[in-house]
Amino acid sequence: MKKIINVKVTYLNYPSDNLNLEANSIGIFAGSQNGGMYNRNNNFEVFNDINDKKFDKDYFINNVSALYRLPNLTLSRDKLANFKDDCGFNVIRDRDKADIVVIGENTLSKMTETTYKDVFDFKHWKSTLLNKLAYANLNQEDKNYIVDFINDIANTYGENVYISPNSPRYYYEDDDTGYVKTVNDFLRVIENTKKAGCHTISQNHYTSYVKEDSVDLYNWIFNNQDNLIKDTVLNKLCVQDSVILTKSEFEQLNNLIGSADGENVNLGLTMMANCNVEESKLYLGLLFAEHSENMKGRKVWNHVNFKYLRKIFEGYININLSSWAGSYDQLIKNLHNDNCLTYWGSRHIAKIMFERVVKSHLGLGADDTAFTLTVDDLQLKSKYEDKFIPEKELQDLPF
Repeated sequence: MKKIINVKVTYLNYPSDNLNLEANSIGIFAGSQNGGMYNRNNNFEVFNDINDKKFDKDYFINNVSALYRLPNLTLSRDKLANFKDDCGFNVIRDRDKADIVVIGENTLSKMTETTYKDVFDFKHWKSTLLNKLAYANLNQEDKNYIVDFINDIANTYGENVYISPNSPRYYYEDDDTGYVKTVNDFLRVIENTKKAGCHTISQNHYTSYVKEDSVDLYNWIFNNQDNLIKDTVLNKLCVQDSVILTKSEFEQLNNLIGSADGENVNLGLTMMANCNVEESKLYLGLLFAEHSENMKGRKVWNHVNFKYLRKIFEGYININLSSWAGSYDQLIKNLHNDNCLTYWGSRHIAKIMFERVVKSHLGLGADDTAFTLTVDDLQLKSKYEDKFIPEKELQDLPF
């Protein structure tokens, strides 16, 4: 585990200003994230050494007598209770006495903060700055200050740390002249060492770090990785005997959840919560994308079993398949990223998009138009088609 040291750079405003660099620990490096602001993928370091493949039902029967749940899991308590009874273990409240501990991505998300600032290995950062400093036109006093500052970081935190430089204001180099510009130009190198040739620790856009108030728990997690199981893996084990949705059951649920009858909607939501989630991802994603507004406010919406389902499919809720094409594009990408997009699923989405966007919103594709535009003209790029998941029911396609 490595600490991340925040280096605050304060630019000079006047020739009489003194150099001012500050360093403080903001937390422990936890991993990186890629993607946009609203669609990030986490890569938490602690997950890298968890062996998912060793876990199956027999493993629990033969090796687990006590299980502990870490906070903020995406895990149905009812399904875990059934799995517990089948395998013969207990859920306990003392993590140190547990044979296995459940952790989730949301567990770590709640313990961490994210910075979009560049993060560097201290030794590489130090070497880059000292090389640049040797040729900088700074006076000896300022050079000594910078060298002492770098050495103080090493003496206080050690050299096995990461550095995250930043400044409270943007530096406009054209605003300065004389020695103030000379100093600020070098301070800019400290703040933006990447431009000076220092590589960041990750090519991803965001870095996650453990907040100071969560460091003790993270240390425990890091030191007990051999006993960890991801909630996503345990979820699969808990529902492996549950019903896998088919296209015919999807059509039934589509009618139930899309109806104005509250009891029908609640029945449909209950069926969703009790199915094999992993093997039914395509259909569940489509149902959330098409009907999440009609689901909200229903009695089952806030049940524990369904809340766990909502966490898994939060990227599909509020997609709102309306008259704008962007939502359909996002739905395809979500299913593609979740490795559950099939040919049938793509054509189901294309049919809805053709009716709501092309015909209703754009006024094209109707029988009385001069254009020969049909749903068959809506085709995916090869990067998505080439990754279709195989399906057995192609003969039942309604298109």
